[in-house]
Amino acid sequence: RLAIVSTGKAYNDLLQAFADLGIDTENTMARGLALYKVGMSWPLEPDGVLRFIGDADEVLVVEEKQAFVESQLATLLINRSHRPRLVGKRDE
Repeated sequence: RLAIVSTGKAYNDLLQAFADLGIDTENTMARGLALYKVGMSWPLEPDGVLRFIGDADEVLVVEEKQAFVESQLATLLINRSHRPRLVGKRDE
């Protein structure tokens, strides 16, 4: 499962990109995608986002400009027994 975390305008851009590809938010789970919209990017509320990520294999962070959410997620995930691959501005 791919967990996609986004915030603000980037979330709306992501929804538009899905719509352009013919993917609606109702069938994203059937495609193995899960979407999470962060309400406040700083400080990131850890319980909700970690519950959302759950046992995902990969987490894709879509955000504008600086990697606020991605860096906070990296800190939250570093000591977990199940650590999904984190992809965003600071990946390979």
